[in-house]
Amino acid sequence: MISNPRGPAGGLAHAVFLALLALPISGITAADAQYRRVVLDPDSDARVVALAIRFPAGTTEDPRGSEGTAFMLGRVLERQGDQALSRHGANLSVTVGPQEFLILLVTEPERWEGALGELESIVFQASVRDDILEAIRMELSQILRFEAGAPVRVFEEERMSFLLGPEHLAARPSQGTPETIERIGASDLEAFRSTHIRRGNAILAVSGPSDSGGRMGENEVLLLERRLESEGRSEPPTAADSTPQAPDLRLYRTVSPGLEIPQESPGPPAWTTGARLLLDRELTSSWISVAFPFPLGTPELLLDFVGHLIVEELTPSPPDPGLFAAQAEQTTIDRAPVLVITASVDPRATARWEDRLVESLATLAEAPPAGAFFELARRRFRAGILLEHALPEQRAGWLARQVAAGTDPAIDLGIEVWSLLRPAVGRAAAAAGPPRTIVMGPGAMMGN
Repeated sequence: MISNPRGPAGGLAHAVFLALLALPISGITAADAQYRRVVLDPDSDARVVALAIRFPAGTTEDPRGSEGTAFMLGRVLERQGDQALSRHGANLSVTVGPQEFLILLVTEPERWEGALGELESIVFQASVRDDILEAIRMELSQILRFEAGAPVRVFEEERMSFLLGPEHLAARPSQGTPETIERIGASDLEAFRSTHIRRGNAILAVSGPSDSGGRMGENEVLLLERRLESEGRSEPPTAADSTPQAPDLRLYRTVSPGLEIPQESPGPPAWTTGARLLLDRELTSSWISVAFPFPLGTPELLLDFVGHLIVEELTPSPPDPGLFAAQAEQTTIDRAPVLVITASVDPRATARWEDRLVESLATLAEAPPAGAFFELARRRFRAGILLEHALPEQRAGWLARQVAAGTDPAIDLGIEVWSLLRPAVGRAAAAAGPPRTIVMGPGAMMGN
């Protein structure tokens, strides 16, 4: 979702090189590799090369009655790939979402070309091995049967059905059910792969040392200018500006212009009317999710920061004894952004916490954190981004997603965070549409 900006917290931010390949990179060209797009992100400080291959297909493409097909294919390719790629010193992982099939590979700089070739052979050519498929089926069946009826799983499934509609393809169980996975054979996985896991639909992203393969520098690249991460500067200091300056003790930096919600949305929000669903269940806690639709085109980073501020307000120190956990996550429904605030609470405090979650955006719109409180919250948000996306494969996966979405990935989010301004946060919170709320817990204890 968010990149790892890599680089020091102050001073010069690293220069990002992005290549939309038209010339060979280590023997691979856009023509013969047949990827829809290829992006290269050289990083001279990296010790490994990370690759991401993203396909615009996922669990929504599972045939009806064979839910779990995409997920099982991901697990099979991951298992077969791990065995074959071990001699390259590579680590492989596959994640499958409603509309995404993402393969991530990490390997040594001098061995990445061989690892990529091996990976491509497994993904596009090698037959599905029956022994691995049966092992995956047994493992997945055990997990599904163990999790059957688990409150968190039931709540997630009910929430998806509530927000998307029960007939929406993404509302089906992403991992399938014990019954559907028994019906999925090797031929079904091969059919899904031949239809959806196609090189011509995929984005390939490579992030690593600039001398990887020895020929990165021969490619057509877009070199972004370095920017100073300091207030009031847009260019590096010159010789005439070498006089030592007093230390800057301010707790913030600002980049202009700031991120804003679109003045005219290019499309409708996910919904225009609110709703509420109560699920009466005999549980020891209540689960609450409140989902807010936002205008199409709302900047991803701005919406993430809005969610961060809400969670910070809900979880002070010391914490409220009625709150067990709270989180915010951004998702999309039919391309429109949605912010989902979820909390697990003491059933006796359900009504109070539901009101707080429902009113959280209105409260933030009326009075965003001010002064040093805002600046410190922004710094904590930035630190979380740097920590969460420090892994090189996170960077490669983010690049692939950005290019697939048609977004310019040539940004350093370590600097971009400073363009999150207090007035824009208030305007973004005010732009939230009517919420849809789902509550699950013991109704008798809630007072509902």
